Amino acid sequence: MAHRTPHQQTLTAARAISWEVAHAWHRIARRPGFAVAVIATLAIGIGADLTMLGLVDSLLFRPPAHVRDVDRVVDIRVRTYPDFVALRNQARSFSGVAGWFAPPRPYVILDGARTMTAQQMLASASLFPLLGVTPAIGRFYDAQEDRPGGPHVAVLGYAFWRREFGGSRDVLGHAVRVAGDLYTIIGVAPPDFTGVGLAQIDLFLPITTTKPTTPEVLTNRAYSWLHVVARLAPGASMSRAQAETKLIYRRDNPDTVNDLSTRLLGGRPAEVHPVMDLRRELVAADVPVALWLAAVATAVLLIACANVAGLLLARAARSRREVALRAALGASRGRLITAAFVESGVLAIAGGALAIGASHWADSIVRGFILTDVAPIHSFDGRTAVLALAVSTFTALACGLWPAVAATRGDLARDIVSGGRTVAAPHARARRALLAAQLALATVLVVGAVLFVASFRNARGVDLGMSLDHVLVSDLDVAGAGYTPERGHSLIDPLIERLRAIPGVRSVALSDAGMEPGWMTYVYSVPGRDSLPRVRSAPASRSFSAVTPDFFATLGTPIVRGRAFASSDRNRRVIIVSAGFARLYWPGENPLGRCVRVGDASNAFGNASVSAANPCNEVIGVSHDRHIAPGDTVPLLEAFVPLASPAEPAQIATLLPLGSVAVRVTGDLSHVAPAVQRALHEMLPGVPSIRVQPALSMFDRSVRAWRLGASMFTAFGVIALVLAALGVYAVIGYLVTQRGHEIAIRMALGATAADVRRLVFSETLRVTAAGVGVGLVASLIVARGIHTLLFGISPLAPAVYAGVALGLVAMALAATWLPVRRAVAVDPTIPLRAD
Repeated sequence: MAHRTPHQQTLTAARAISWEVAHAWHRIARRPGFAVAVIATLAIGIGADLTMLGLVDSLLFRPPAHVRDVDRVVDIRVRTYPDFVALRNQARSFSGVAGWFAPPRPYVILDGARTMTAQQMLASASLFPLLGVTPAIGRFYDAQEDRPGGPHVAVLGYAFWRREFGGSRDVLGHAVRVAGDLYTIIGVAPPDFTGVGLAQIDLFLPITTTKPTTPEVLTNRAYSWLHVVARLAPGASMSRAQAETKLIYRRDNPDTVNDLSTRLLGGRPAEVHPVMDLRRELVAADVPVALWLAAVATAVLLIACANVAGLLLARAARSRREVALRAALGASRGRLITAAFVESGVLAIAGGALAIGASHWADSIVRGFILTDVAPIHSFDGRTAVLALAVSTFTALACGLWPAVAATRGDLARDIVSGGRTVAAPHARARRALLAAQLALATVLVVGAVLFVASFRNARGVDLGMSLDHVLVSDLDVAGAGYTPERGHSLIDPLIERLRAIPGVRSVALSDAGMEPGWMTYVYSVPGRDSLPRVRSAPASRSFSAVTPDFFATLGTPIVRGRAFASSDRNRRVIIVSAGFARLYWPGENPLGRCVRVGDASNAFGNASVSAANPCNEVIGVSHDRHIAPGDTVPLLEAFVPLASPAEPAQIATLLPLGSVAVRVTGDLSHVAPAVQRALHEMLPGVPSIRVQPALSMFDRSVRAWRLGASMFTAFGVIALVLAALGVYAVIGYLVTQRGHEIAIRMALGATAADVRRLVFSETLRVTAAGVGVGLVASLIVARGIHTLLFGISPLAPAVYAGVALGLVAMALAATWLPVRRAVAVDPTIPLRAD
């Protein structure tokens, strides 16, 4: 035989593989029902795994879309606009410095009579060239447009442009109203561009021309709000940039910055670190659950692989005669294994292709309903393709390798005569093992689902110190719309009267801060108590709000001692403190009538001392403790003063003349919310971000990890149960068919239908007990790992494990019923004659 060149060998191998692929498609086409079942099962498993692995990738590893050389882009831990300007003008280690800020809640954008909700980003003009991004159409704004008094221009997000304007190029030059001002649209950002964050952005606006950034915000280092990013200059190292940044920061902040600003910067002001670290920080609370869910999704994939492997084993048993004939005609064992494995590979690739579309759909659902502030990834790029190929390859190996080897094991020559029946027992043992593995994994998933659902229920049901089931809230950024304290305070009574007149409204409350606890902190002094060790060791800042009289009744927070505010208190220096505040300063004593001094403008943003010259505010009531979030066990130290009263600090009144509104209603919230929204828009023209929503939504972010875990564990648990039930049905049906001869003999010898049922059900119980037993042990191990993610339930709760075990046994017995019915309905003479 002539020696073949490497090129000829490659061609020969390619022809052999293409022949095997074609032959595999032919075998699959002969049994379309089998193919559909396998591909659908694999699509579910691969799709679930791709969705969660893709989520982890986007949270932890995927670089921001359209950002050039992301490893040269850094985040700088300064958060004030003056510090940004100083770095932009003085730092030589950076080729560009940019600032950005994404308000925590969407704004309402007006386009004529049409109202749109848009998540906006205030970004300096330098952000776009720094990141190296180019617009989809039009242009980005420049430095001449990003300056105080500059023209009002805007850039649309790509998805927002397609959704709200139909993707029309005529949008360029069109004007929309933002915070009462008209902004001309000059461009559209490229698809999936979110800056360096992860939230989907609908509208990009210059920092300096948008009302929320007042002149004081742009010049005062007391306002910590801005994110600053930079690109390292050519040849500049991270250490050099770090040293220069700290030098500039210390020169401009000689007092090493106040306590509050330092805390807001994580205790590391002016630190320079890769921008990918910032992205991970923004979603840090979601990462642990996402990692666990990726592991859970992989478990679902393994269940699907075990299910398909069982089907392929059954197919291998039926095709033993064909395999034996090919061996007799000269096919090697390696060629036979390759042929069997190619079939599973073709099925896995088909399932993977179907799973890609399903995973994009599932990804949009997860991000649209659970991770609402994380932008969906719609594009099919190289990362997605590599991930899909890797998962599909793993799936092909996991579900096809064992059946492929099993198909060629044993005495193939004898199988030509016997038709393959001699290997029924080994294949049956293999399918039992695969079924036990499916049940073990399903047990782990269902236990996890129950634990997370219980945690989510417990978190939502915890006593927050408020009763919010029938309350609507909305933020009111009147300062951002240019309202002075006098104008904002003049609207208090008209607003309350207008909202109370809406049918279904029971009470109305206004606050200078947000309605959620802990929205704003301030400093206080209690004469004669500040030097006590328990007070000195407590945090210097306390939560602060200026509120209207019906605040406590509207939010459902009881006054446990004294009284609530009255209308006449607007002219007095009075204060209400929380029960935790009273316990700290006056344990076992009556706090009513005591003196509390509130910080002044010079020290409100960090220093712990309060001047003794500050006037006293008399304690007239004690409110029930409120909590900052479900699951928070530490009561918040709060103090309240009447809105627009002498007790409200002038600096707070300037910064937040009105911050939020709460409305308690009777009946369905959705029936009253539109009327409240209309009234607020009419009473507060030009105010951005008026969005009325249920008060419980204030805590959505704090319970999101439990909601994500509960929803996804439940979804994957249901999938696992369905696949396990199908696995039980298929395995028991296969075993009943394989033991048809034995069952016929038993019945011919006098065995009753009850005896046959007992025989089959005992087989199911043995396999189920083994699988569930292993699953319970694995669940105990996994539960210890997720105990920090649970709330209000022990990871070792016996009732959970017992309930899941009984449920799975019941499911397995139910899935066995149909094969049992078929077994006892067969005339015993038929299999005996066939034999």
